[in-house]
Amino acid sequence: MPATPSRRTGPRPSPGAVRAPRVQPPDLSDEEPTIPAERLADVPPDAFGRIARVRVVGGTELPALDGAELADVRIESAFAAGWSAAGLRAEECELQALRVGAAEMPDASWRSVRLRGGRWGYLNLRGAVLEDCVLEDAEIEDLDLGAARTDRVVVRGCRIGTLHLHEATCRDLDLRTSTIDRVEGLGGARGAVADRLLVEQWAPALAAHLGLRVVDPG
Repeated sequence: MPATPSRRTGPRPSPGAVRAPRVQPPDLSDEEPTIPAERLADVPPDAFGRIARVRVVGGTELPALDGAELADVRIESAFAAGWSAAGLRAEECELQALRVGAAEMPDASWRSVRLRGGRWGYLNLRGAVLEDCVLEDAEIEDLDLGAARTDRVVVRGCRIGTLHLHEATCRDLDLRTSTIDRVEGLGGARGAVADRLLVEQWAPALAAHLGLRVVDPG
């Protein structure tokens, strides 16, 4: 009897392996329009009601995009004191070198999004769903992932003041190589991946979370 052909297409990941995000860059050609940030909300929606296939460069105000959908959009080198985008749905988008005081994006949905560089005072992603995303080389004073769900998300080379994880659900949230001064809501960190330096830095908070009494030998 001939052997049954294998249905495997590659090696199985080893137990405990960290799944990497599958991030697709925006599908933008040289013919796509380039606009300043102030005009983003004025872009006519496509047939699916999305702001799609546009490049945003510069500007001093990111318009409110509450409930909006972005697809194949790159925003770079824009400045904003505040950005309101509750419930924003973003797919295959890039946010590069932005400087934002406070970004209010609760209940957002990010799929295949890359946030690269820039400075953020407060990035509120409470209750958001993040899938196949990369945050890299950015400074974020407060990153709020409370009650958020992450799946294959990498936070790489970032400098984060406080990471909020209250009631978060983490699947392959990879925090290695980032500097994170404080974590609040350590119970929500289950499923995240940290390196030795982060664990050593968080040791007092981890001990307090577990109710350990740390007493030097006398």
